[in-house]
Amino acid sequence: MQAILEHEEKEALESTLRRVLREELQSVPSQPVQQPEEAIPSEMMGFLGSLLGED
Repeated sequence: MQAILEHEEKEALESTLRRVLREELQSVPSQPVQQPEEAIPSEMMGFLGSLLGED
């Protein structure tokens, strides 16, 4: 009987936590993450060019 009660309490707590997190996430405006642009090193471009048969 104790295990059943603990399971029910756990499910209720999990449900409450999910609801709270869902509400919090909805209130935060989503912003895309900007990834820094990195130039491809010329050595890498030369290697890729050699694979394509470009000189």
